Amino acid sequence: MSQPHGLLRAAGLGLGAALFFGGLGTLSLGARSALTTVDCAALSEAECALASDLRRDELRLYLPEGAALVMLSAAVFLGLRKLDKREKTP
Repeated sequence: MSQPHGLLRAAGLGLGAALFFGGLGTLSLGARSALTTVDCAALSEAECALASDLRRDELRLYLPEGAALVMLSAAVFLGLRKLDKREKTP
């Protein structure tokens, strides 16, 4: 294995891992938004409505974004696999 190719593989693995763990973190934030409710005990009706709307919008943003990051990491790992197979073929 040549040195530049090994460096490219290491950079790809780092990118894939960062995308994967970033996606999992984002998905967990979205799941937290979906599974918890807003505590409106100390809030006025308008503040409670605003907090609920923000929680719903947070859910709409984080779940698809996290899923997209995880899928991008899978694409990076599959691309690296294809790159390794091409290198081993004479």
